[in-house]
Amino acid sequence: LEYLMKGNLLDRVTKYGRNILSRFQDMMNEYGVIGDVRGKGFMIGVELVKNGTTLPNQEIAQKLRDVLFQNGLLMHTCGHYGNVMRFMAPLTIEDDLIDNGLEIFESSIREMIK
Repeated sequence: LEYLMKGNLLDRVTKYGRNILSRFQDMMNEYGVIGDVRGKGFMIGVELVKNGTTLPNQEIAQKLRDVLFQNGLLMHTCGHYGNVMRFMAPLTIEDDLIDNGLEIFESSIREMIK
């Protein structure tokens, strides 16, 4: 608890969480399989849809989860239709690990929709 209080984690998570959300939103604008991005701090959901629609895409979410895991990134699927990728990082994660994870996520999406 002392580390949490002295480390100013809330400010860091709030600020860095906005950056993470923004990066996922940029991906949403580029890739039609991302239908929505929502969340706060280090808990963000990336909803996968059939390309260019609002229809849930559970199939791509399951495949993406497997590809991410093979590339060293663990993300879970959630949501009513199992089509939302859940980003949840520890509050104490290093910035470079977050950046690396986002790069893995985007490169995996890019490869899957070729």
